[in-house]
Amino acid sequence: MLNRCIRLSVIVGATVLTAGCALNATMVPVSGPLSELKPVPVVKVRADGILGNSGKITLVLPPDDPCEGRWASAAGQDVTVAAGSLISQYGSSYLSGYSVSTGKGQNPGRALATCKSGRVLDLEFVTGAGTAHGFGIGKDNDTNIYRFVF
Repeated sequence: MLNRCIRLSVIVGATVLTAGCALNATMVPVSGPLSELKPVPVVKVRADGILGNSGKITLVLPPDDPCEGRWASAAGQDVTVAAGSLISQYGSSYLSGYSVSTGKGQNPGRALATCKSGRVLDLEFVTGAGTAHGFGIGKDNDTNIYRFVF
């Protein structure tokens, strides 16, 4: 009985420790008003819960607009880049050198965030299977388009 309690404590402790894992992404505006600023702003995005399939994101858009939202990834699914998706619309222009194919080995994801100013971000990304790293395209309701890596 004691051995089973110890194992349960280790599992619960590991779950609590890893639930808070986060990573930082770098996002750059490539079109729209923010892309015309000199220097072009670099936006740091924090994504929490990366060992799971969803979590919280936080960022601050220029000049000082805090934003937060949620992200989710469909791990282990076939990727289909549908017509009308952000990657299909802007990927060939802003993700040159990368290709996203249909099939296994890539996990599609999406994030939505709202900012204090009322700005809304829609982010679409792809991660490699078995990793929490990838790239994507984002768009806001102020005509800015972003490229990001994490």
